Amino acid sequence: MQSLEKYKELQANFAVFHQNLEKMRNEATGPKYLKKEIQTSENEIKNLNERIAMMKSKVVGKKDFQPLLEATSNLRREQEEEAILMEKLREAKMQIE
Repeated sequence: MQSLEKYKELQANFAVFHQNLEKMRNEATGPKYLKKEIQTSENEIKNLNERIAMMKSKVVGKKDFQPLLEATSNLRREQEEEAILMEKLREAKMQIE
């Protein structure tokens, strides 16, 4: 009877292992997906750089551009800091629950 019990135990372990393997396969992202994501990101970067260059060409030589640039940069930094603080607050609330 020990052999049968050992067989059943090994069979159960295999089933658990197989389930975990399938779960990992489903969660993992394949190389094709990652290559596609990289290509998409590279295209977005290219488009952003083109837009930045176009905007820079429009504002070169404008009088009040520098103070406006500084103000908008400061505003963006404050908004990013606010987003970080909101995320920390959300995480803290989730840990409390």
